[in-house]
Amino acid sequence: NITANSSEACVKCPIGFYNPSTGQTSCTTCISGYYCDIVGTTDAKPCPTGTYNANTGSNSFQACVKCPIGFYNPSTGQTSCTTCISGYYCDIVGTTDAKPCPTGTYNPNTGSNSSQACVKCPIGSYNQNTTQTSCTTCISGHYCDILGTTDPKPCPTGTYNRDTGSKSSQACVKCPIGSYNQHTRQISCTTCIAGYYCDIVGTTDAKPCPTGTYNPNTGSKSSQACVKCPIGWYNQYTGQTSCTPCIWGYYCDTVGATYPTPCPTGTYNPSIRSISSQACIKCSIGSCNPFIGRFSCTPCMPGYYCDTVGATNPKACPIRTYNPSTGSISSLACLKCPVGSYNNNTGEPSCPTCISGHYCDTVGATNPKPCPNGTYNLNTGSISSQACIKCLIASYNPDTGQSSCRTCISGYYCDAVGAANPKPCPRGTYNPNQGSNSSEACIKCPIGSYNSDTGESLCWTCISGYYCDAVGAIDPTPCPVGTYNPNKGSDSSEACVECPVGSYNPYTRQISCSTCTLGHYCDAVGTIDPTACPGGTYNPNQGSDSSEACVECPVGFYNPLTGQISCRTCISGYYCDTVGTIEPQPCPLGTYNPNEGSNSSEACVECPVGSYNPDTGKISCRTCVLGNYCDTVGTIDPTPCLGGTYNPKVGSISSQACIKCSAGTYNPKVGSISSQACIKCPAGTYNSRVG
Repeated sequence: NITANSSEACVKCPIGFYNPSTGQTSCTTCISGYYCDIVGTTDAKPCPTGTYNANTGSNSFQACVKCPIGFYNPSTGQTSCTTCISGYYCDIVGTTDAKPCPTGTYNPNTGSNSSQACVKCPIGSYNQNTTQTSCTTCISGHYCDILGTTDPKPCPTGTYNRDTGSKSSQACVKCPIGSYNQHTRQISCTTCIAGYYCDIVGTTDAKPCPTGTYNPNTGSKSSQACVKCPIGWYNQYTGQTSCTPCIWGYYCDTVGATYPTPCPTGTYNPSIRSISSQACIKCSIGSCNPFIGRFSCTPCMPGYYCDTVGATNPKACPIRTYNPSTGSISSLACLKCPVGSYNNNTGEPSCPTCISGHYCDTVGATNPKPCPNGTYNLNTGSISSQACIKCLIASYNPDTGQSSCRTCISGYYCDAVGAANPKPCPRGTYNPNQGSNSSEACIKCPIGSYNSDTGESLCWTCISGYYCDAVGAIDPTPCPVGTYNPNKGSDSSEACVECPVGSYNPYTRQISCSTCTLGHYCDAVGTIDPTACPGGTYNPNQGSDSSEACVECPVGFYNPLTGQISCRTCISGYYCDTVGTIEPQPCPLGTYNPNEGSNSSEACVECPVGSYNPDTGKISCRTCVLGNYCDTVGTIDPTPCLGGTYNPKVGSISSQACIKCSAGTYNPKVGSISSQACIKCPAGTYNSRVG
């Protein structure tokens, strides 16, 4: 209505129609695949997956029809359903997704509405995957002998199958002799390789030709193909295609040799492919061979000689001699060492020059002669003892065979030519210098120091706890007991200070005094041992300088010992009723006290009736015993039941607990505990009374 002047002129779209835009003069008919079930709809509603709607103008959800079996719909808003594709089946009304045919099956058709449409693969074929429209022909090297096979079965080792579509294991053919197969699923067999033979049908591994043989051919069908190595050749390994020529230093004198035979020591062989031990030539004189299997002999080295044909080892020139030449053929080549040299080893090409500190004065010397102590020789090659020079004063030599003398060390002096050892400075002296040539170099220790050893380069500072008041002191003097000295280097006894009150020293040579110990006091200057606080007192403090530090034990406590830091609590069964008690007082007979720390005799409680106490200092009373009674407070000893009675119970508090013997019996004893104590009157007597 183009003349409308109000929003009331805009009419809502009826069901079956919708309008997604503004300013429209009409509504759009609901499209196929959708429905419009609300007045004034702006968007059409799509039919859900698994349904379809071929009509337009639908005004209800019921217009969406479920897909029949054989069809499916994976999307919304569809006008038709999709035909179930090949390799799948759709067996439910309203299916959203087609179901795949399982492995081992196939389905070439579309629109299948049952799982029966999935056909098992026939024998000779297989299917490893789902949703297949056909089966795969069984591949070569395999066979498929079951309906619905998912994986083909491999032909085993030692067989092959070059055909496809095989339906039985019989399709796997055993490898013929002269071939083999190490692996499964093969389409052909491997020709037996050179160095091996295959003599069994269906062989999985080729057999190697043994050591000492070879086979240059492939496809061998018998062990006879393995040929023995001829003489002059050998084979140490199996499976070889040829033999190895016998190497130099060896010979191969047998057919089928696995190892060459080495030429023995003392011989050599420069040739290969030798067929006899005669190829091993003995070493000529002047050479030797200590090893087997050599292609040449070694010339006799310097220091040795080889005087026989076929020598295995050279002969060493003896000690005292040398030989500088190679290839020597006689012991005459060994020359004696000249003077100025020596040799203490065999087999030497030269003689060592006589070393410094020694001399070699004979031809053929084994060892150099050492210069004696107190002398030296700095030269090599010396030929006489005159080469050994005496040490000068201020030096010495304690060892033989030296090339120089030692400078006289500090703390010592060397005042003679040719000294073997330095002389030590005596105790109480020192010498800080080296090279001293007189005893005057030894200086006495000054006061405040000492030296207790000989041969010292300095004096020791007088140690703490001591004093050194004399020049040339050998040992420091200890400070006496009761004193101390914390300082070093003290040169007078006045350095030893008496211990102040509150401290003590029981030892000499101390650097400090000990604080007076707990339970004691030190009331004098220079105290050696602290004084113990007497019994009945205590002192919990250190460093006490008066007997007043010893405190008397309060009531309820005691102290039987001296030198204590605390008092003992009065023990149960006792009381401590005075200050400074040394020993606690025991509770008297007939009483007890279970408590500790009692400070009065009133803590001792009298035993109640039915109990007693024959001892002092007890923490409890004894229960009144059998045959007795305790009828008073504070009983010391229980009262026995009289003759003619007995009491079988403990803890009795009255004489009434004593039971009288029955008539016809009597009891002459007191304190009886049983009726068995009542004796029957003998024959010819009677007793008409009880008790």
